[in-house]
Amino acid sequence: MSQLDISIFYSHLFGLLLTIYIFAHFVVIVLTTYYYNNKLRNYSDDSISLDTTETNKLNTLMKILE
Repeated sequence: MSQLDISIFYSHLFGLLLTIYIFAHFVVIVLTTYYYNNKLRNYSDDSISLDTTETNKLNTLMKILE
């Protein structure tokens, strides 16, 4: 094998691995965004709609520590 063949092989191998990585990253983003708990999650709206008081935080902490 000539040096050019080896260079082309590693170039294609790098491109293939990069493509697989990007595809796997895309699949993880899609699964966690759209299929986690079977609904679309928008955290900015959830944080606004939650009524957080010190009592709620204390009750949640007590439930966790039980």
